[in-house]
Amino acid sequence: MKKTVLLVLCIALPNIILACGCDMLITYQGIMPTDYNGNIGFNMRQRYFKGAALTHNHSDGSSHEHGQMNQLLSNYELNYRFFLTRKIIINGNLPMADYQLSSSKAAANYRNSGIGDPFIIAKYEIVSPSTNNDVKNKHRLLIGSGVKLPLGLYYKDMLNDQPADENLLQLQLGTGSFDYIANINYQIKHNNAGLQTDISFKKNFANKLGFTKGNQINAQVNYFYQKRWSKTVLMPFVGALYENSLTDKINNNILVNTGGNNLYGSFGAEFFMKKVSVYFNYQQLLSGALNGFQMKNNLRFTFGMNYQL
Repeated sequence: MKKTVLLVLCIALPNIILACGCDMLITYQGIMPTDYNGNIGFNMRQRYFKGAALTHNHSDGSSHEHGQMNQLLSNYELNYRFFLTRKIIINGNLPMADYQLSSSKAAANYRNSGIGDPFIIAKYEIVSPSTNNDVKNKHRLLIGSGVKLPLGLYYKDMLNDQPADENLLQLQLGTGSFDYIANINYQIKHNNAGLQTDISFKKNFANKLGFTKGNQINAQVNYFYQKRWSKTVLMPFVGALYENSLTDKINNNILVNTGGNNLYGSFGAEFFMKKVSVYFNYQQLLSGALNGFQMKNNLRFTFGMNYQL
């Protein structure tokens, strides 16, 4: 994997190793529309991590002091959703990634950018919302499964089952493995208000070099309300997101500064006008328990737009 090194005006410290923040999101889940129209769109996801540490340990047994640390993870994603039939939905994405890491005591900033790992999921609608206008509570239940594809570049510089540079391992654009995704989505809507829950699980497998990202689970709930006008709709929403990840491994050797869980509060809105919609979602970290030393997520948001097909 290539790395871009941006020199800074400071004295070089040899063999500096940093510890990254932990992003445990499987896929971005917006509010599922109640219609049966496909769409194609684009979004940008930003996660900013910040932390300070005196001394902490790494998976190779070494200890390091880093001072103030900053990490910025940016994804730019092409998203799509198609209806093969009224009950079968195909959705997925194609991401571009730009990951950066810096430290006040390091001689260089690290940056990786390029194509990330896309996913594709097929969903089946088990319960369909009633088309009877006299029915006040309308339910929708979908289950799905799919794969995450190994398209992004992954870290390959291993020595005795340890990464030569733990920075670049955590900043890798892909994982080099085919991974399995399962998802369940339930929505209940009463007139213009509704509640949606999403649960996703990702089973991660080892790549050719023995690296395995920890298995992940996400659970999300959102309350939303649709304010309608003659040609436009505004849909604000508020909710919570729980993320959990097991530790990463290299040939069954645990990487100590990986894995854990986070709980976020979230709010946002989506605005619809004819065939175009724009949306924004902000997530605030409420609590977390991360393994080893990992930076906390100080800022996390998504915004994007969709075009109805």
